[in-house]
Amino acid sequence: MNWQGTLEKYGWKVEEVGAEPFHPLALQAQQARASGQSVARVSVTAGTAESYGERKVSFTVSLDCVQQEAAINMAGEVAFFKALELVNDAAGVLGITGLTAR
Repeated sequence: MNWQGTLEKYGWKVEEVGAEPFHPLALQAQQARASGQSVARVSVTAGTAESYGERKVSFTVSLDCVQQEAAINMAGEVAFFKALELVNDAAGVLGITGLTAR
């Protein structure tokens, strides 16, 4: 995931380090655990169904983050859009209507 826009939206700036993908939420959660701080888990479930009792698809995406409002908000947004992406990919394979973000 490209974190640049999301990080800037929440007031954080990060320089890319090496070729490894940067996962700021995981890094911050790991640092918080190491220092004995509590860590929040944000989970989002998104799904769609053709009609009741027929084909449906849903995904839950969970992320750990530090217990600060900005981090929780960012984790929620990232988890939502990832779940939306997964639901729409699966809906396309099943030939059912996906979800749209407004």
